[in-house]
Amino acid sequence: MHEDFGVELNQAAYALDSTTIDLCLAVFPWAHFRKHKAAIKLHTLLDLKGNLPVSITVTPGKVHDVNILDQMTFEPGSIYIFDRGYLDFLRLYRVHLSNAFFITRASGRRRPCGLRPPTPPDVRFRIRRFMNNMTWKVSCPAVT
Repeated sequence: MHEDFGVELNQAAYALDSTTIDLCLAVFPWAHFRKHKAAIKLHTLLDLKGNLPVSITVTPGKVHDVNILDQMTFEPGSIYIFDRGYLDFLRLYRVHLSNAFFITRASGRRRPCGLRPPTPPDVRFRIRRFMNNMTWKVSCPAVT
């Protein structure tokens, strides 16, 4: 069943998110998560045009969300939507190099620097990583 999600897109659109499932540590000692808890994570890539999972990956609960990006291949021209847990500029740069697009929400500690007035069809900006002060210059499509 195809449901309209409010935007006409010619390219594929995907959302990636995870959920943590708590387990009993006495029954699942291999899934140690915290001192007295066990857990696994389900990382789901959802096709937004058909509302069907494209892939589901099960990892131990301690695996951080962003690590799943290392296992993904990105479809050129597609749009990928990530939450803040997937914010790692080196990994997201791989999405860009794959000729795919990503949408994410920055955490409060990160912000675009050196924004120039938009000059359609591109907006040029720098994103500074505060931990190691590396800077990338990337051309991104304007969003209106």
